[in-house]
Amino acid sequence: MSGGRATGNRIDAVDEISRFFAQGATRVVLEGPRGDATSTVIPRRDADVPAQGFRILYRHEGIEVLHSDDRGLCAGLETVEYLNDDQTFDTALEVRDAPLLPVRAWLMDMSGDRIISWDNLVRLVEVLERLRYNQLELRVGHAFTYRDQDTVWEGTSPLTPLQLRRIETLCTTHGIRLVTAIEPLTHWERWLCHPEYAGRAELPSGRTGEDGRHVPPSELAATPDNAHFVASLVDQLTQVLGSRRINIGGHSTRELGRGASRAAVERRGLARVYMDFIEHATHAVGEHGVVGEMWADVLALDPGLLAEVPAHIVPIVRCAEPPDPLRGTQGFAVAGAVMEGSGRPFWVAPGAGSWNTFCGRTVRARANVEDALQWGVAHGATGILVTAWAGRGHWAPEVLNLPCAVEAAVRAWRGQGPGERMHRLLSALIPTDVAAAVLTLGDVAELVPLPVRNTDITWEALRRGGDLPREWAVDDAQLERARAAVALADGQLEPGFGGTGLLVRTQVRLCIDMCAYALTLVDVARGRSQASREDLAVRWEQLVTRHRKLWLATAREGGLEHSLRQLDPIAHVPGATA
Repeated sequence: MSGGRATGNRIDAVDEISRFFAQGATRVVLEGPRGDATSTVIPRRDADVPAQGFRILYRHEGIEVLHSDDRGLCAGLETVEYLNDDQTFDTALEVRDAPLLPVRAWLMDMSGDRIISWDNLVRLVEVLERLRYNQLELRVGHAFTYRDQDTVWEGTSPLTPLQLRRIETLCTTHGIRLVTAIEPLTHWERWLCHPEYAGRAELPSGRTGEDGRHVPPSELAATPDNAHFVASLVDQLTQVLGSRRINIGGHSTRELGRGASRAAVERRGLARVYMDFIEHATHAVGEHGVVGEMWADVLALDPGLLAEVPAHIVPIVRCAEPPDPLRGTQGFAVAGAVMEGSGRPFWVAPGAGSWNTFCGRTVRARANVEDALQWGVAHGATGILVTAWAGRGHWAPEVLNLPCAVEAAVRAWRGQGPGERMHRLLSALIPTDVAAAVLTLGDVAELVPLPVRNTDITWEALRRGGDLPREWAVDDAQLERARAAVALADGQLEPGFGGTGLLVRTQVRLCIDMCAYALTLVDVARGRSQASREDLAVRWEQLVTRHRKLWLATAREGGLEHSLRQLDPIAHVPGATA
């Protein structure tokens, strides 16, 4: 994510975000005159005030801000700023507020090639604090300097223990807890591609994906040796941060039981084998006060396993798409059925809709958040973890995460979404023209609906060279509406000017041009454009050059070349190059 206004990094004390949060607080009229900017502010600890909440006595003779922790004090002081500017009342007030969910977390995936720069990390943390998030998770995957694993992380610009400590210090100063995340069995393709790790794979030769393409090995076999190996990595991660907390993963599997672990799965069942592997691979969790989180995917396979999850591990119901018959997604009511009536604390994890895209699946992501919180609150969820996955190569800039970040933040605090005020809320974080363009781009995925998950027309057109499957039934009218939306977004962007506004505006303009190029590829594949393969190759190289420049301006260099190899539309365009 990118934060700060075009006029500089400072965010005004009473902007639309402060206003939106403050307007959700409960007010009770008191006797006497109101306070104002000249009244003395008196912070006072009060154990009866809910965690992260506040109780303000807004009176002329003094403004008391009662709170039980620092996050509550910060929120209270922010509300006082708003009350000082609010001239709609004349009497003293008691103002109370507290978050709907105590944990409001953001997961940034660092395991997909792109590790954002220190400056971008600072901006991310500032934005999270501004939106009242209180936890940041970094999924490190292969991109951490594990001892004796140089083969995997060399050349990736990996995070080091010292750097994680530095990030934790940054987070702590902003009232945010830093947590690392790892997958014990799935998403190991960056390890298994190396000969010395290839023998650990469940399917050493890979598999055929749903689109008929070959998928290299990506999951470990559920063997004792692999569990011991993963345990050594988890142990290293748990020793780095002062938070003493780790997300141990448990993502749904596509390979387990189809290869090296087939006999064990046939004998004991998929869920049982997976659960035992997680338990053995993450034994460090629970020791020495380490707290864990895990995806509830495996629990959905066998609800009886929930009783085996120890109290120091929080299950997280993960669902990255809203209910949608076209894509066969059923939402949190189905994904989280195992937690209903369990009496266990749990979180919900919607997705930011910013991976495998150049437009951002904003409409779908916001609906996903709404579904997560409506179901989660009704069934006792105590936290939300918004997941910003990397996808294939992590091409999309962080600015595409912002609409979902805002939606989740205000709903998890107030219990109410921003609705039509989304543009104004975004404009407190990025220039107003960029906010408008981002929201317009977010409509593109819905204008050309595809019967597939976690992707959209902009990504699929690029990775397929414009040749979309007939069974998707994408018609020309849909493409025209998408093209009009891309053109509208282009027109909404103002010419660049200095500061943070220039960088984020340049990122969004590249997204717009990527979307336009993707739609051109579809036109070429359908015979509606006469653009030659050579012309398309030149245009693609120009886009990649711009992408490369922006990557190096916002992220570490390691991983860039691997990322670029994940997307090659020209390879799928018929014809010979000149």
